[in-house]
Amino acid sequence: MLLCVPLALTLFVACKDDEQPPESAAIGGVYDMTVDFRAYQTFDVVEPDKVPADEPAPKAYLESNRIAVIQSIVREMEERGYVRDQADPDLLITPMVRLQEVEVVVQEVWYDYYYGWYWGYGYPWYDQDVIVLEAGTLLIDAVDVGEWDNAEDDQLVFRGYATALLPNQPVDVSDRIPEVVSDIFDLWPAESEQPR
Repeated sequence: MLLCVPLALTLFVACKDDEQPPESAAIGGVYDMTVDFRAYQTFDVVEPDKVPADEPAPKAYLESNRIAVIQSIVREMEERGYVRDQADPDLLITPMVRLQEVEVVVQEVWYDYYYGWYWGYGYPWYDQDVIVLEAGTLLIDAVDVGEWDNAEDDQLVFRGYATALLPNQPVDVSDRIPEVVSDIFDLWPAESEQPR
């Protein structure tokens, strides 16, 4: 179903500078303000499939990061009073990752000086470098599943994301993932938290 999900669950693992973890992630999100989040009581996480042993792992994939994303989502939802119900959840939480190349144009100005009869003249020269970086975005969607037998009434009610530049080599950032997922869930509607 979600071929790119294993990639996403590697969060921050593809292409910036050797094996350094990303500096920080840009966090954002939106939710449907017409939905009463207090009506939801249960959830489940659509876990991406593990990479089969006979297939090569996707670029920048680390199993430890995939596991950390799933565990962090479950922890955040349970802290908000929701109960994980794999049989009949009100919400399906779907983590995904999107990788994309980002081009940054750096313009450099330098001067070539000519010294003539009186004073010098400066002629500006412009040089441009194009730097290609890879950015990864962890998306966390919450979908109101409606009726199980009718996919047409499924409704996206929350989308949070974290975007960062990625290192060149896969890096285990499973210790940083809970903080990033927590930052994403800080955007979850506060009035929706269940009483404890």
